[in-house]
Amino acid sequence: MSPVGLGGDSPQVTRRGPYRLDSGSLPALQLSMALPLVTRARRSIKRGPGQYDRSKSATERRAEQRALLIAASAEVFAAKGFNKASVDAVIRGARMSRRTFYEHFEDLTGAFLAVYDFAVMTLFEHVETQVRAESDPIKSLRAGIHAYLRMYGRHAELARVVHREILAAGPKHSARHRETLGRFVRLFSEGIDEAHDLGMASRKADETTIYAIVAGIEAVGMRYVEDGQADRIEEAVEPLTEIVMRTFR
Repeated sequence: MSPVGLGGDSPQVTRRGPYRLDSGSLPALQLSMALPLVTRARRSIKRGPGQYDRSKSATERRAEQRALLIAASAEVFAAKGFNKASVDAVIRGARMSRRTFYEHFEDLTGAFLAVYDFAVMTLFEHVETQVRAESDPIKSLRAGIHAYLRMYGRHAELARVVHREILAAGPKHSARHRETLGRFVRLFSEGIDEAHDLGMASRKADETTIYAIVAGIEAVGMRYVEDGQADRIEEAVEPLTEIVMRTFR
């Protein structure tokens, strides 16, 4: 097979199995669940505080409670920001009691971190799905960048709060952000290494370069969000893809 370089015609390959997250560090939710679906589910439940579906087991009810509290917390943080959010606002949105809230979270920070973990899980799964759907490494790279930015654009208010607050939460919690970047570094590195093995890239991925690229994609996405231009975020897909291609060409 002759080398074609990044950006040239590329042979078809079979993608390897999905990179798996450590689900032990994530909320007890179905991993395929997306935040909008959880939010709509919450709105469909008319029960008030202290009421529950007796047809479900205690484990199922607890999982449902946590999902709805996370969805309600996400809406509150997106609408008010962390500093103006309150437990009262969350339990009103979730239609649950204060006691139930504290059975799941130690405080509002705990709820915020659960929202962050859930948002990260949803973002990663969405990007990974799009990456795995393409057998061509170059198309896979472009699909991953597109999926990443598209999620930022669709959930701009939540992205703004989550991104800002996790970095301001101190070293202990900002480590979560570094772990998040690390997941994407591993995912994108795999694609670059595949491209190299096929003669489509001049070198294999190195952690420093891919980390800089992933952090750059995040920074560009947040610039659109912070500037109130989330509706234009997808215009950055091609320039960012070209930067990666030139780096490893």
